[in-house]
Amino acid sequence: TEVPTIKDLPIDNGTVGIAGGAFKGYQNLSSVTFIGANAKYIGPSAFKSCVNLSSIQLSSDLEGIYHYAFDSCTSLTEIPFNVVNNPKLKFIGNFAFNNCTNMKGSVQIGDNVSTLGGGAFSGCKNVIEAIITGTDNLAIGNRVFQDCESMTSISINNENLATIPSNFASGCKKIIKLDLPNSLKEINSSAFQNCIGLTSISLPKWIKTIGDSAFEGCKGLNTIGLPDSLSTIGKKAFKDCVNLCDEDRLVIPSTVKEIGSNAFNGCINISK
Repeated sequence: TEVPTIKDLPIDNGTVGIAGGAFKGYQNLSSVTFIGANAKYIGPSAFKSCVNLSSIQLSSDLEGIYHYAFDSCTSLTEIPFNVVNNPKLKFIGNFAFNNCTNMKGSVQIGDNVSTLGGGAFSGCKNVIEAIITGTDNLAIGNRVFQDCESMTSISINNENLATIPSNFASGCKKIIKLDLPNSLKEINSSAFQNCIGLTSISLPKWIKTIGDSAFEGCKGLNTIGLPDSLSTIGKKAFKDCVNLCDEDRLVIPSTVKEIGSNAFNGCINISK
């Protein structure tokens, strides 16, 4: 199949959206500019695998970036949306920016966003920060920031969020700052697995469940406070957290009714 030769793509002011797969695999495409503010959505896989796309200016009226829209756009260097330029954005689909390996900077999820899809930024190895607000009913999928290897900070400012989904930031090796909302009740399986840069965590006071492997392999973790609301610690929840209790003892509150198998396996300091 012949590869389209379009390099620079201006999107006319009258365009209301980009259809699914419209420019998928256009390997010569390097820049996209929306002229005016009318385009409201980027359809599924619209720019998927546009491997030379390095610059895109999205419409200020944009409401939705759908599944796989920019998946594997490995030359994108900047996150093409933010809370100032795209205040109407409501929806970011599954794997929308998956494997955009050169995309740098801060992911800002504004207070109009109601859906942050699974794997939306997974494999974005150069993203360094995420700040999440979202609507009161914000829905977050699994694996949103999985393997974002340069991520150092995640702040969730949504005081209605009850659950951190599975593999939310697993493999974020450099993360050192984690701010979780007080509304949180559950951290699902493998949410922060292998986040080896984490040294301390302050869990919200209403947390009830720490899921299977939630912090497994967090080798730098030496301090964690378990609140009196906690009832379940899942299997392998803190497995191979080899520095846990290195600086402070671990107190398991009396409210805990279940501790899964191997929850603290490999935590060599606990026996001291």
